[in-house]
Amino acid sequence: AATAKEVDRVFATVDDRLGGIDILVACAALGAQPIHEMADADWRYVIDANLTGYLACARAAILRMEQQGGGHLLFVGSISAEIKAAGESVYAATKAGIQAFAETLRKEVADKRIKVSVIQPGSIDTEMQECSDDEKREAVADGRMLAAEEVADAILFVLTRSATCDVVNLRIEPLLQKTA
Repeated sequence: AATAKEVDRVFATVDDRLGGIDILVACAALGAQPIHEMADADWRYVIDANLTGYLACARAAILRMEQQGGGHLLFVGSISAEIKAAGESVYAATKAGIQAFAETLRKEVADKRIKVSVIQPGSIDTEMQECSDDEKREAVADGRMLAAEEVADAILFVLTRSATCDVVNLRIEPLLQKTA
């Protein structure tokens, strides 16, 4: 999980090399076990990575976007914010936190011409999945899992809408998403 000093360093580099920031895409996902099976340090680390990092990066981006007259914050959340499964209490809490943060933040920064969007993907072919590469390829092929490129396409769609169109939430999931 990023510290405040690390976030400041990254944004200072962005300032130096790019002269500012128009778009922030925040995407982090650490899975977790049920909270009663985790040490305090472990569940706190998941919260820091999956939620606190989004807040720190959003704050740094907003401070810059305000000065330049606008921008776009896009948070990659998860379908787990709405569809909770046993064994995902900490993970689901962080993803629901992203949803709540984005909804409130949108109201706080819209008048600054800063858009806030959330993409809620379902199951994705990533290292987070506890199955072999062959099993993941099969799951993508038969519609039980999204290819990572599908999420990238959704991000591109959201970011290429007109300045007056704000995609608030976009939920994408495999055709045969397992929701229990």
